[in-house]
Amino acid sequence: MGEIQRPVYVSEAIFADEVGMQYGRYGDHVIKSAYQPIFSKSEQWLRPIAVEGLAAVYLRGERIPCKELFRKTPPEDKLFIESMCRALHLRNLHPAGLNKIDLYFNFDPSSHDRLEPSVREIRYMAKRLTDMHINPRNLVCEVTESAALDDDVLLELVREMRRHGIRLAIDDFGTGQSGWERFELIEPDVVKIDSRWFQRLVAEPGAIDLLTRLVGKFHEFDIPVLVEGVETPLHLQSALDAGVERFQGYLFGRPALAGSQFNEHPVSLASLLGAAPLYSLLQAEQQRRMYF
Repeated sequence: MGEIQRPVYVSEAIFADEVGMQYGRYGDHVIKSAYQPIFSKSEQWLRPIAVEGLAAVYLRGERIPCKELFRKTPPEDKLFIESMCRALHLRNLHPAGLNKIDLYFNFDPSSHDRLEPSVREIRYMAKRLTDMHINPRNLVCEVTESAALDDDVLLELVREMRRHGIRLAIDDFGTGQSGWERFELIEPDVVKIDSRWFQRLVAEPGAIDLLTRLVGKFHEFDIPVLVEGVETPLHLQSALDAGVERFQGYLFGRPALAGSQFNEHPVSLASLLGAAPLYSLLQAEQQRRMYF
């Protein structure tokens, strides 16, 4: 990638386009916000209750997978990039008309091995929420599956977010570090089931019983379960049968760049369960790799 002379502060690398949506620059890369809807079951309907903020990366005008940027980013700049993505999702939420529903945003423990600067960033973000017309209770921080270098650091960062009213979610449960140990450490408000793990369960006869037991266990703690990677009517029906109440995936819609029209209307379960898949699983996987 070559050495990039980035600004000291994230705000100095953020700009606004002609319609007021904000984007970031890192060298020749442009980073934009995209939002994917999250639905909750209400009787025979699914209602949009949240969006997940995802980063869309462009290199000299061409769209590239996000992991390509992160793979080439020097370790000392990873926190800067993650902070930029988070700032963009927050800043674009109100202009995009989405500040009345929840925003899920990612938090990678491996980028936060130093406690002091990470705590400063959380506090600065919390102070800016009022200016951005955001209620902290509408924010859900997703702790990803990456192993934190120090669980004590992770725990203190989680506590700092809770002090400011931000809720926590375990992301990608079923893979990597996202198991019961991480669950007991963080005590999350929401658990997100990993998309690939979920799809493997659906594909194996009888394996969905494992998800049913898992969902029941979380419900004993009064914790809702969100399944990612719902790409087909079979995925949706399997998740419903397992007792899942929150859903995300290409069956409902792909991530849309900030400023795109957001459909706030509920969708009937009957129409979704009878729908033809919009994407093949291969296409859905290729789409997922374009975001983080």
